[in-house]
Amino acid sequence: YRDTYTNALGHSYVDRVVAPTCTEDGYTLHTCTICNDEYRDTHINALGHNYVDTVVAATCTKGGHTLHKCSRCDEEYTDTYIDPLGHNIEDIVITPTCVEDGYTLHTCIRCGDETRDSIVPATGVHTWDNGEVIKESTCTETGTKVFTCTVCGDTKTEEILKAEHDYETVTIDPTCVQEGYTIHICKKCKYFYQDAVVSALGHAEVIDEGEEPTCTQTGLTEGKHCSRCNVVLIQQMPINKIPHNYVNGICTICGEEEPGICVESKEYEVGNEIIKGVLPKTTIEDFKNNNIEVTQGATVRIEDKNGIPVTDESKKIGTGMRFVAEKGGDRLEYIIVVTGDLTGDGEMEDVDILKLARYRAGLDNSLTGPYLEAADVYKDGKLADNKDILKMARILVGLENF
Repeated sequence: YRDTYTNALGHSYVDRVVAPTCTEDGYTLHTCTICNDEYRDTHINALGHNYVDTVVAATCTKGGHTLHKCSRCDEEYTDTYIDPLGHNIEDIVITPTCVEDGYTLHTCIRCGDETRDSIVPATGVHTWDNGEVIKESTCTETGTKVFTCTVCGDTKTEEILKAEHDYETVTIDPTCVQEGYTIHICKKCKYFYQDAVVSALGHAEVIDEGEEPTCTQTGLTEGKHCSRCNVVLIQQMPINKIPHNYVNGICTICGEEEPGICVESKEYEVGNEIIKGVLPKTTIEDFKNNNIEVTQGATVRIEDKNGIPVTDESKKIGTGMRFVAEKGGDRLEYIIVVTGDLTGDGEMEDVDILKLARYRAGLDNSLTGPYLEAADVYKDGKLADNKDILKMARILVGLENF
């Protein structure tokens, strides 16, 4: 049986407002927190869809339509359909090049879509420019020229053939002991060759009478030379001068006054204001200390061709330099001649041979004075003849000495 009854508690509702949607009504929901009992009231009708229309245009490959989409719930549908437009093609023919294929390009001017067909293989034939010379050719070396394709930029290298020699021809007459010939010297590279050989003439002997020495001049033994080429067949040997016999400053033999200063040499030829016989490559130090004798107490110096003293004694003596000796108020000055040095640099080289050859051929008239004296390499007193050219050439190639 039942007893001790208690009264019902009654509902304790909590309210929640549910907003209406496009398709559902809104309302207020009352829910009991004790037993979950619920009920609804305050109904609001559904809102219905709020469509926003978007027109989608047709393309070449896709159709167009109108899109209706609800701004609240994303509900959508389409209508008003339009068929695809199809491509609007423009054709361009691409010509093949040396490295790339040619073809026909079909391009849609509306959407940019493109296809290719009618392929034509690359020609493989370059279009070369006129080329650029990287290295000029010479008489002795080939040159290099680079060509560039004006289409693709590819390059190729070609060899430039050696340039022709530019010869200057000099005829060398035969001598007693040497054949004559024609020498051809390249002006650019100094290469030379010989042809047109003529036999040697042979010597024409002449006796050279001896001379007794005096106090002013050395004597000579009897000798023999060739009248044609003046080569010495039997060398005349010098006989030393007899000494002066000075009495009260006057030589009783020759009447010469005793000089304040005197320059002599056993190796060089000391003449009137000129010293000859100096060999190429002789330094100023060797010239002054070993080969020249000067009166005791005299001072000596070397000057260049302009009269300026040369202080570097390791420098070579060159044709045209001056030897100056001074003592008290006396002064002697000599122009120096270096055998074979026609340019004044103290050397005998190819350029000296070429200068002499050009002088002989009438192409160079600058060979004068001591420089012309220096050309007498053959030492026959005949300045700048073919025998001098031949001897210079043979010395330079090691076949003769000075």
